Amino acid sequence: MFGISRIGLAAVCLVGLPIAASAAPLSPELIAQLKASIKNDPEARSQLQALLEQDPKASIAQKSKSKAKISSGIQANAGAEPEAAPKPPDTITKLIQSNAGKIASERQYSPCAGWQFLLRQDWKDLGGAAGAACPQPPDNAQGAQISFANDLAAKNRIVTINGTAAVLYNSITGDVPPPTPYAVSLGGYTTVNSVSNSAAAQTKSNVDTLAYGGLLNLGYHGSKMSNFFMFRAGITEDYVKDTTSAHAVLDWSPVVRRLYIHYPYHFHEVFGIPIITRFDPDLVARYDSALGKDQILAFNARQESVRIGPELALTVLPDPGYVSGPLARLSALFGYDIWYETYSRKRLSWFTSSLNYNLDEAGNFGIKGSYNSGQNELTGKATSIYTIGLSGKI
Repeated sequence: MFGISRIGLAAVCLVGLPIAASAAPLSPELIAQLKASIKNDPEARSQLQALLEQDPKASIAQKSKSKAKISSGIQANAGAEPEAAPKPPDTITKLIQSNAGKIASERQYSPCAGWQFLLRQDWKDLGGAAGAACPQPPDNAQGAQISFANDLAAKNRIVTINGTAAVLYNSITGDVPPPTPYAVSLGGYTTVNSVSNSAAAQTKSNVDTLAYGGLLNLGYHGSKMSNFFMFRAGITEDYVKDTTSAHAVLDWSPVVRRLYIHYPYHFHEVFGIPIITRFDPDLVARYDSALGKDQILAFNARQESVRIGPELALTVLPDPGYVSGPLARLSALFGYDIWYETYSRKRLSWFTSSLNYNLDEAGNFGIKGSYNSGQNELTGKATSIYTIGLSGKI
């Protein structure tokens, strides 16, 4: 089973195609997602800005009627110029029309509504738990990675595969009152982490891990902030140590626009630096339990482990409004997790960093260099490894 999953993940990494759609959500973080999805369409961006500058108290239906009147006037005036064919409705107009007259719970504002297949580096590559509701586009992601190295001096060939694939159902409705979530994601996932050395002397550095399970992500929108709660549960199989364990993860992601938490910050607006950053801090509780007899976990040399602590991520991107050409295809992701292991009362940490360069405009293929250090978040094994290779993103 593991061999099929690993080969399948590598194949998708190399031949995957994008699946994406655009929409215009109501809450600030969803507006930011829409802006990102239409960053290469100046006309759509201007239409969105014009819509956002309207009276915020105006209803969706009123905006739809107003836009319809303007559209009718334009078409009437264009009668004198029959050669100018009317443009088809843009994304924002379609969204307004589709949600007009509907109650809040029946509206749909998700840029990625319905089922979607994702291929990314890890959960941080989605934008934390908040990103699962609608992740960043592939061109801004790091992606799953496959690499090959041949050390002729040591007669050692190294193959590395690392990535997370998920099938998620996403929905974002209107501003419904609690306890009903306005954003929902659910589905299944699998994570592959493999480092294979051909030389017998280097096999102690081998890693061969497969994790799989399901998730439920709920988003609640408040007057000052939004909160996302993701619950993941599944199985982790370590084929090097021949152990199997169950895992459960509870992740809280607060979204605070005014503090730029889980929200993009444009440095050019204040400092004149053409980059965009997004700081994604989450508070996470993790539980693992060895399932086999006499098996122990590397986190604490026990059969059970409970770890609690912050998990931080920083995404750095070039600002598409001021950067073009090769530099516009670069992106970086830095992550640092700090856990308190309750059984052993020790502090554990996990550091990740990666730099990706997109090979195509859509961002589905790239060249990525990465460095991971600390206790592996899946198995607890002490790790320190550099890799460079091809990346694939969907």
